Amino acid sequence: FGSIPALNAVKTDPITPLRQGGATVGGSSRTGRLLVMVQVALSLVLVVAATLFTGTLRDLKSQALGFNSSHVLGMALINRPDGYRGIDQVSYYRDLCERLAKVPGVRSVSSSSLPPVMPPFLPDQTVAAGDTAIGAQEILVAPGFFETMQIPLVAGRDFTFHDTAQTPRLAVLSESLARRLSVTVDQHVSLAGRDVQITGIVSDSGVGSLQKHNSSQVFTSTLQLESGPSTPYFLVRAAGVPTAMLAQQLSTEVESMGREYPIRIESMDRAIARALVQERLMASLGGGFGVLALILAVIGLYGLMSYTVVRRSRDIGVRLALGADPRGIVRMVVGEALTLVAAGLAMGIPAVYAASKTASAMLQGLNPLGVAPLAIASAVLLAAALLAAALPAHRAAKLDPMAALRE
Repeated sequence: FGSIPALNAVKTDPITPLRQGGATVGGSSRTGRLLVMVQVALSLVLVVAATLFTGTLRDLKSQALGFNSSHVLGMALINRPDGYRGIDQVSYYRDLCERLAKVPGVRSVSSSSLPPVMPPFLPDQTVAAGDTAIGAQEILVAPGFFETMQIPLVAGRDFTFHDTAQTPRLAVLSESLARRLSVTVDQHVSLAGRDVQITGIVSDSGVGSLQKHNSSQVFTSTLQLESGPSTPYFLVRAAGVPTAMLAQQLSTEVESMGREYPIRIESMDRAIARALVQERLMASLGGGFGVLALILAVIGLYGLMSYTVVRRSRDIGVRLALGADPRGIVRMVVGEALTLVAAGLAMGIPAVYAASKTASAMLQGLNPLGVAPLAIASAVLLAAALLAAALPAHRAAKLDPMAALRE
């Protein structure tokens, strides 16, 4: 990029500038203008991307969860080698929950097979009642899950430790799923081909994936698995803000049972933040590249307009000597800058639409082809153009006509 202008300078016909008396009346080169327009077009794509990714993160963080994550600790466990040999796992987990509940500062204890908030990777299961079949998210939980997460029980009852693999299969449905299936407590539905009885109905919640949330949810008991309870993710609701001391006490109680190790203890708010790590990364990268592109566009436009003012100093001097209004000179320079930016925006809009197909998979509920992100990005670039052109325009309006004509 440095050698191309140098080569063009070498090819300049020496007679032309001599005939013009050393002063160039014309504007800047078409190549420079084209480069600035391309720069503005690429900046538009990046600024739109930054707006979309930031909006996605904001919407995911502000959506209603339907449960209370405050004062909840999540504790992931892993079994010791042969830790489950020779024991009744249902009795073991009942005893473990009772011991954890007796720790000072603990209000309730439960578990689930996976963290309540996780990245989207669980496939939906088919839940059918009569001729109606719906794709629902199946979530394996233990007794006390709804109390610990403070998800209101609308009808029926929660699971208990008496609901095991030897008793009839039970399920708790979300209100949305029960309403769509037109079923209520004690009725039966088919879950992935298995007959289950509805034991309760709970309010809709954001348990599962924040990114691809399905309000049709069916909760089943991890204690009713034929293979036995899976290694759980324990949930502990504290009476106040969970402390490091409370986490240490919970870890000690688990290890004292001699069956499992805690491998991670974290607040539920931190777990939610971890589930949004991809969106946070994309918002940070998009914002960083958008700001960088904006700065480069401002620098490029400022350089071009400064160069234009210097090259047209004699022309501007003549205009001022003939009585031109300095404000008209300012409007001329700023108008030229805005014209370049407008042309760059026109070039960038098709690029934004072309990139929208790639970006749409990472946007949650936001339309990549919406007017608002494009309007915001265009307004930012136009404001940046005014800023970049302001100083060269002011310098042009302050030119001394006689000094400009003597050069």
